[in-house]
Amino acid sequence: TFDGAEAAWHPAVLIRMAGTLGLRMTLSATRNMRTCPCADMSISPSFCPARALSTVIHPSAVVHPEAEINESAEVGPHCVVGPGVRIGSGVRLLGSVHVDGLTTLGPGVTVYPFVTLGHPPQDLKHRGEATRLEVGEGVTIREHVSVHAGTVGGGGVTTIGSSCLLMAGVHVGHDCSLGARTIVASGSLLAGHVTLGEGVVVGGQCAVHQHVHLGRGAYLGGGSVLARDLGPHTLAFGNRARARGLNLVGLRRAQNPREDVRGALIAYRLLFG
Repeated sequence: TFDGAEAAWHPAVLIRMAGTLGLRMTLSATRNMRTCPCADMSISPSFCPARALSTVIHPSAVVHPEAEINESAEVGPHCVVGPGVRIGSGVRLLGSVHVDGLTTLGPGVTVYPFVTLGHPPQDLKHRGEATRLEVGEGVTIREHVSVHAGTVGGGGVTTIGSSCLLMAGVHVGHDCSLGARTIVASGSLLAGHVTLGEGVVVGGQCAVHQHVHLGRGAYLGGGSVLARDLGPHTLAFGNRARARGLNLVGLRRAQNPREDVRGALIAYRLLFG
């Protein structure tokens, strides 16, 4: 028998708790795991005193025993974590998140409810090959985002760089590569093989055609459809968007020297008139 606080996270109790929810859990699945004292859901797991001590995995979550989860991570209610998934330090899956495939979530990633990560690409040529999704440090992924794994023909990996923000309802297709500190606003769709350079901003409700590249610091205005490459620090908008000028606001926010901004503006005018 077990009594006191230790009973809350003893492996036998974990298995018993999982059974009451109709889930299957083995002793090996309880390794490096500690559930919240608040497992009765009377308070939020975010306030659990055990959170700083070990991995917090809500009893309603389904975590494959082969998944690798850092001891400081948090897996919220009704999450599903598949085999081959690697979750780094300080990662928070806030609830109803599904992570599958060969997916790596770097330190400090926060994933909001109803997000799907690492599922097979929407490519008819895909035959179940082992391809990957890699999410960098400090990324924030908001509600209803989907990010697919890569394809063999596209290099085998989809990459989200550090400190990116994917707002609600965004889709990132297979083999995309997002540079550090990119922002993709709500409802925007990136087709396969799209590349966003460091610091790119994609406005809301945009669509970007496959194989399109957006250079570092580029800005795509909301509601745009982009079917061709966009140069660094360039501003574009419209249905079949075209360059309209330089992203001067972005250049200034990045604290570029005034002479560099002036030089970029001169170069743009020479190239595009």
